[in-house]
Amino acid sequence: MANEVTYASLVSAGGRIAAVLAALLHINLYDATSLRGLMEFRDSVNGSSVGRVTSVTRGVTFAAASSETSGGASNTALSAGYYDLNIARYLAQMQATDLMAITGDGGAGINVPLLISLLLEGLDRTLTSLLAAAFPNISTSVGSTGVDLSVSNIFSAKFALNLTYNGAALAAVLHPQQVNDLETSLRGESGAMQFRQDAQAMLSAKSTGYIGSFLGVDFFQSGFVGLVNSSADRCGAMMSRGAYDYTLGSISRIMGGQLVDPSQIVVATDEIFVERKRDADNAMTTYIANMYPSVVEAEDARAVKIVTDA
Repeated sequence: MANEVTYASLVSAGGRIAAVLAALLHINLYDATSLRGLMEFRDSVNGSSVGRVTSVTRGVTFAAASSETSGGASNTALSAGYYDLNIARYLAQMQATDLMAITGDGGAGINVPLLISLLLEGLDRTLTSLLAAAFPNISTSVGSTGVDLSVSNIFSAKFALNLTYNGAALAAVLHPQQVNDLETSLRGESGAMQFRQDAQAMLSAKSTGYIGSFLGVDFFQSGFVGLVNSSADRCGAMMSRGAYDYTLGSISRIMGGQLVDPSQIVVATDEIFVERKRDADNAMTTYIANMYPSVVEAEDARAVKIVTDA
């Protein structure tokens, strides 16, 4: 037989194409963790890029009088200080050509709405990266360079926070490798620890973000936990509420100041806005997302860094 009309011959001759885009879009694995909820929000201020927050230490203890009729008292010092939230511009942009739009499938594939959603998603990821980047500046440290994280390190972090009067609501942020090492350590525990229900739960499969509660501590994993000690270790942290503050510059002041052409605004909230810039000569459109965040360690005594082998 000869001259059969086959799929292979049509692909070769142009009667068929080798592949057609499916209507659905597959999203590759990535770290979608948002740790914004572990921080306290502070309103941005007017008139400056710096928001100064006053901190006060409470707790007055009376002293016995030196005499029934004289001697008076000495003044009790007020322990006060401050920290600053310095907002700065952070941005990301994505550029699309007209041909990209023309060749789109009109469905849920790669298109302009997808690009814009990726930019908006970057807000929480940026706040998470700023938080994790601040961990190496914590004064108190547990763990040892080049040594895998263990259950003992978790106890050490809890003990250190207890010494500075932190409450029971604790959270820990670890790199996925540190989480793996913790699971390995848990597998080797004996005695009462091996029978704890939360210890058993920590050995189950994990997602990004929140991975469970263990010893009264809420655990999170994030790929933004950085390298320290010449990239030999990862620097996670355990903290109580109030260890970190964040703020976001008010976008409404940019809009109200008539600094941006409203017709070029694609999305605008009080935290982020996306504007469009057209390059007609080259048939391209750029989508630029702007935000003005700041993350700061509000009180060092509320946090412990966990430095263990990477």
